[in-house]
Amino acid sequence: YEQPKVPLKMSKEIMKGGAAILRNQFICPFNSFAIHRLGAKPIDPPHQGINQRQRGILIHEVLFKLWNQWKSSDKLNQLTDRELALEINESIDLTFSSNDRSMLYLRGSRYRKLEKLLINRLITAWLRKEKSREPFEVLELEQSYTVKFGELSLQLIVDRLDLVGGKRLIIDYKTGALKTSGWDPEELKEPQLPLYVVACHPNPNGFAFAHLSPDAIRLVGESDGLLSPDLSEVEEWHARILDWKAALEKLAYSFSSGDCNTSVNDLAAFKQQYFLLPLNRFTETL
Repeated sequence: YEQPKVPLKMSKEIMKGGAAILRNQFICPFNSFAIHRLGAKPIDPPHQGINQRQRGILIHEVLFKLWNQWKSSDKLNQLTDRELALEINESIDLTFSSNDRSMLYLRGSRYRKLEKLLINRLITAWLRKEKSREPFEVLELEQSYTVKFGELSLQLIVDRLDLVGGKRLIIDYKTGALKTSGWDPEELKEPQLPLYVVACHPNPNGFAFAHLSPDAIRLVGESDGLLSPDLSEVEEWHARILDWKAALEKLAYSFSSGDCNTSVNDLAAFKQQYFLLPLNRFTETL
């Protein structure tokens, strides 16, 4: 049996997923087809309190409020510790109040205090890290971009774009587990940040994940140099962008052409998509 291809027709289908479409296409073409074209979704596991995704939404919103007000590292560094604590508390309270209708656990006073304490600690630790960076200006927050690869059109939202010493740096906040590699164009396991670089014009000089978790507060990424000592320097940055573009186009074409074979290119990530095993029947091929 040979699985026939089912080409994508954007005029008849609604695509959701952004960079996740290409990420899943790399993991396993069939899984990407099942998630993004057939609408296969996992059942949310039981949990107490808000989940990791919801906490990430809250942290994103708090940081958006703060940087939308400050605009630059100069303003951050001018604040006293007391002033900074007051502004963080105010932003968290406003964010909780605007989200407690959809996140019911935030309505409980005791849980609300505990969650506020956790988020406050993460935000405070991250801003302490921001103070140690080179002087910067925040150019964009939550900016939308559209990038097209043939039939496939992807809608992207970039958390933040900084100007550092005349160079542009993309920053994406992450609150969960973080993979610190996977940007090799020959094996593009993590296409999200390279996709942002390709979508932005002019192309930025670097990208970074801002990792906010109880275990680590750090910047992880790549740049053409001098943006931050935390980032890996790439000597031929322009050539790197061209290689990323070619790799992204290859993944996009594979998806839009309807390639839905069950080959696995990232076994660890594939195993995390266990909810698709009844569809891809991977265990039957072992």
